[in-house]
Amino acid sequence: PERGGELYDTLGADCYQLAGGQSALTLSDLLSEQEHKLEPIKDCEASCPCSVCESKATHMCPYTTCRFYVCSSCHSLGIISHRTTTTSSKKNADKVQWMRHVFRKVDEEHTGCLDFFEYVVFTFIACDKMSYSLIAPSSRNASGVKLGLLEISKQYYKYNKGNALDSHKLTWDVVQAFCREAFEGKGVTSLASFKQAA
Repeated sequence: PERGGELYDTLGADCYQLAGGQSALTLSDLLSEQEHKLEPIKDCEASCPCSVCESKATHMCPYTTCRFYVCSSCHSLGIISHRTTTTSSKKNADKVQWMRHVFRKVDEEHTGCLDFFEYVVFTFIACDKMSYSLIAPSSRNASGVKLGLLEISKQYYKYNKGNALDSHKLTWDVVQAFCREAFEGKGVTSLASFKQAA
């Protein structure tokens, strides 16, 4: 239950950040580079070489998946942030194509936007073939999302018996069976109480 709430909160924060504070995000939002402002390295953190000149780093990107560091000289010269390049990199071209494909699949109404719940579905499907850190390079808890998605996948495949594994569809009866088993006796009587119990 705690992991479900943490996953929901992280996905909500990431969706909001990717959408630039809007209520829905576009494919362009997902594929755009993100700017990360560098922060001073805390004393307790291991020192790393500057990513520019290889001197001892004094500032770092706060997002651990980036591993971008600069020394005091480079920082004073104006290198105070960096941009992610995950989706513009040639080595990730196949991942970008996959993201485009999944986006079109999830955007069933052809609005060109995904709301939060569609973003969750997009993430669940897209992470079959790629890391969540490529979808949300500014996530503060990509590893927590990974663990949460693994748990969802485990439950999904448990209840998807007899259906094609790539169908990504569950019948209403299957969803009800999942809810009964997962939340019976926890006061779940509606969608609102389902969210509360999760």
